[in-house]
Amino acid sequence: MQSEITTTIIAAVVGALSGGIVNYLLELRRDKRNDKKEKEKKKEEVHKNRPELDIINYEKHLMADNIKDIPHCDIEVFVSMAERFETGERASAVYDKTDLDREKWHVVTYEFKNMGGTDINSMNLIMSSKRSVCLFETKELDYMIPRGIIKYSVCYDKKIRVGETVSLKLIYNNQRIPVSSISAIMVLGLNDDNGRFWEQPFFAPDEKVYESTQVSSADYHNMLRSDDVYDELEKCR
Repeated sequence: MQSEITTTIIAAVVGALSGGIVNYLLELRRDKRNDKKEKEKKKEEVHKNRPELDIINYEKHLMADNIKDIPHCDIEVFVSMAERFETGERASAVYDKTDLDREKWHVVTYEFKNMGGTDINSMNLIMSSKRSVCLFETKELDYMIPRGIIKYSVCYDKKIRVGETVSLKLIYNNQRIPVSSISAIMVLGLNDDNGRFWEQPFFAPDEKVYESTQVSSADYHNMLRSDDVYDELEKCR
């Protein structure tokens, strides 16, 4: 009799424990499912309210036009194709001397508008492929080109609020305009008001830009680096 009572008690305890464990596991699974749904919902919300620059005005100015008559833009960048790279005391590029000849310039201007749902703290114009094409602000061109400086991005460190516009002037040597029919040679890198990072493939000198997609902080800052290119060139010495 005592043995039957003990067995019954043990069975009840085991049953209670088993039931508790099963309920705990089910609750844990339910919590994980809810967490996943919550993360997906947050991700969708972030994507919905992402910053995004759309082209609202686009103009080409051929070399026959008077360059001086083209209005000033918020960002003015010269796009230069290096003829070759050299590895001396420090890796450098050799640029076409006619890059500095204003009469050979071909200009394209853009006006972008932040059509997204979040303010942009800063924007970087970045070469998507770190090869022979470099970017310089026009105000530093006369210093950079003769010295063979290698640079792949230009920063616009000003806020672009939702609904606000920013203008961009791209200047090329009319005999050396880099294009690609396969992929975008540039990227618009965006750092938003929430500390998130985004990229938009930019098909300059054409009137084409893709929607913004989120990237990690590490990937974003890696896009801005020139050091890896210097390192590769140094290995060739």
